[in-house]
Parts: sequence; C-alpha cells; structure tokens
Amino acid sequence: MKVSLTGGEWVELREPTAVRNRDRRLAVMFMEQAPEGVARGYANGYAVVALLVEEWSFTSPVPSLVPEGLGVKAVNMDSLDDLTPTQFDEIARAAQPARDAIFPKFDQDTGPGSPFVESSESEPS
Repeated sequence: MKVSLTGGEWVELREPTAVRNRDRRLAVMFMEQAPEGVARGYANGYAVVALLVEEWSFTSPVPSLVPEGLGVKAVNMDSLDDLTPTQFDEIARAAQPARDAIFPKFDQDTGPGSPFVESSESEPS
C-alpha cells in the first residue's frame, strides 16, 4: 500500500493481511529491549513501522527488524529519526490496521466466574 507523505515523499507498506505471528514476536522482543515508560511506547511505534515499510522515497536505508538467534536485531532504525514527526505520524496512522493485528485488544469477560470480576461481584460458593 503506497502512502503519500508531507513534503512529497512516499512509503510503501505491507498490507495488514500480510502480518504474521512472527511479526508480533519480533515487535514484542524489540519492545522488551526498551526501558519502561515513554520509551516503550516509542518502541511500539518504531517496531510496527519497521515491520511494515517495504520501500520509501527517502535516501536513508529502510528500517527493519530481523530475527537474530533467540532475539531481534534492529536494522537502520535511526532512519526513522530522520523523518519529521508529521511524516512518522502519517506512516503510523496508515499502519494502524496492522498495529491492531499485531497488538489486538481483547475484550475482558466479566461474566460470572470470570477471573476479571471484582471479588465482591463473584458468585457465592
């Protein structure tokens, strides 16, 4: 999917349907390398963008995450730092469907017997 960016640049992203469980594993491993807090949120965004960008019009190399042993190796991630915040946000917005596939939000079952029910709401034994 080709996305036009501010400044006349463009990026080609993988289709959300091309996302696989290995992408989730790589993203999670990359995020685990980031410190707690705000940095973890940035790592999430960087991971998703790096997993989806196939090519772009920028002169810097395309970023990527690749398996390395039992971990993950970040390749050319500093290329993302050369984008303007607006360009990065445009890519992240276009990548949102894939982000939802990689990091789904499951509804918590709060019905009777659910482990997510407050103890005061649980059924008496």
